Amino acid sequence: MERSGAIVDFDPIAGVSIELYAEISRGLAAYNYDIARGPEVAASKGVSTESWEQATLGWNDRIKANRAVAQRFNALYMERA
Repeated sequence: MERSGAIVDFDPIAGVSIELYAEISRGLAAYNYDIARGPEVAASKGVSTESWEQATLGWNDRIKANRAVAQRFNALYMERA
């Protein structure tokens, strides 16, 4: 069965859902938004460094390419979802 692009755009990347991606991203605030600490914050949520790296690239690409993904991420990041 074929799925529409919009649905696929919300599929987890390397096991990281958009909800988890936003949660980990928010966790970087404790480190003055130092993205180098991303793997450490991700690990605290059970996400490996490799998965975090894949998720970061993938989610950033989707956020740039799809307004709905960007809006959902923003709502989750701002804890309005």
